[in-house]
Amino acid sequence: MTLRRNILTSWASHAVTLMVGLFLVRFIKDTLGDAGYGAWIFVNSIVGYATLLYFGFGAAVSRYTARHHALRDWPGLNRVLSSIFVIYGINGLFAIAAAGGVAAAAPLLSDWEGQSLREVRVVIVLLGGNAAVGLWGSVFGGVLIGIQRFDVYRSVQIVCTLLRLGLFVAGLHWRPSILSLAVASLAVTAAENLTYFVAARWLVPALRVSPRLASVGALRECFSFTAFNAVVLLSDFLIGLTDTVVIGCVLGTAATVPYYIALRLCQMVQTPLEHVAEVMLPKSAELQTRRQPAELRRLVLRGFGVSLLLLGGVMIGAAYFGDRLIRTWLGPEETDSPAILLVLLGAQLIALPLRVPKMTLLGLGRVRALALFNVVQATANLVLSLILIRHWGVIGVAWGTFLPALVCELGLLVPYTCRVLGLRVRDLLVQGVGPQLLPFAALWWYCEWMALVPWAETWPNLLLITGLGGSVLLAVRGAEHWWSQRWRQRRGMLTGEVWAQ
Repeated sequence: MTLRRNILTSWASHAVTLMVGLFLVRFIKDTLGDAGYGAWIFVNSIVGYATLLYFGFGAAVSRYTARHHALRDWPGLNRVLSSIFVIYGINGLFAIAAAGGVAAAAPLLSDWEGQSLREVRVVIVLLGGNAAVGLWGSVFGGVLIGIQRFDVYRSVQIVCTLLRLGLFVAGLHWRPSILSLAVASLAVTAAENLTYFVAARWLVPALRVSPRLASVGALRECFSFTAFNAVVLLSDFLIGLTDTVVIGCVLGTAATVPYYIALRLCQMVQTPLEHVAEVMLPKSAELQTRRQPAELRRLVLRGFGVSLLLLGGVMIGAAYFGDRLIRTWLGPEETDSPAILLVLLGAQLIALPLRVPKMTLLGLGRVRALALFNVVQATANLVLSLILIRHWGVIGVAWGTFLPALVCELGLLVPYTCRVLGLRVRDLLVQGVGPQLLPFAALWWYCEWMALVPWAETWPNLLLITGLGGSVLLAVRGAEHWWSQRWRQRRGMLTGEVWAQ
């Protein structure tokens, strides 16, 4: 019940984020224009490198919180969290200083296409402060994840997403500039992380985070885990965010817009499925502590199947109606984004379902192999993107993401995961992939039929068609699950009768 509650509240948070994101992308783009919006994307991509300052401790907070919480070891929990908080405090100050250096070098990064250089520099520094606040508060957000109170964690995110919407709209009406967006972002991040602190102290009364409780021994306890997890995060970052930096540096900031639109749509799909995988990290640490490997394998197969079902459904829908969605959302001028969207979704169709076993391995502490796999994939992604952008332009960067995902995830991650968890590849195919094939066929038939029906490209029509398509997918999967349960029960009854005779 707890796992289901966590996933449902995570999806509720995503639904709000999705609706707000759809509105804000169009609103900001129309308000600032392609040049201003491209500058905002480019600055965020550069400042996003502050994510590397987490040093892999983010997952460690959740993992060790889950372990110490299960054992009721409050002194151990406080030592670990206080030690990580000290590291984050230092890294936050470094993020602000580094942002100042990047701001000074801003003229070397781009011509900024009509943006005020002074304003760009102020925005970079503010976003550096935003990253620092996020670092300091993430310890308490990690505590909420570690004790599996995703309902509280996601509720805070929902409120702050709506607050960000209000401040972005008000700020751009007052002063349409990227500076207004930066100020609003910093204000929301501060409010969000302060709330995490209050909630964590309320739910874990024994929680104490203070520099006086920090110890070298506590850092040494989780160092091997965090060191390799930092490599995993670094490579994930290179895979996810470096593409827009490559495009901005090679083709200019305006060229990032069509790619970012497709990437943003992928992220809207990616986020709820990452929530499915995210709950596996503390859960796997808990099940490992309680020595329940069979339950862990069952959850992995279930999460893998759910992720594949939902993402495969999105992929089929995007193949038929992705261009109509983008035209309805942003206008007919975004002609490059639909093709980019399909390539990026293809990469996600491979990577996201496998994120469930990947996060499980992370919760079990198996980070060395994950680090190696991710480094290989991230390096191949960067090299291919730099090569293919010269020949194929922006869509070449998308192919530079797809091809390494195909090789590394299927060729390296799957065999290793099956060996560690005691699964067979056949288990993934039969229990994870097999049950989704009939729902995919039903959705494909529905999309073929709807593609032949003339309908106006409006939001009500798109939402209706999407809702009906999702209903077809889930109804067929539900009916298939019901029939398979009945068949197993009948088979068990027949087997019992045979043994009785």
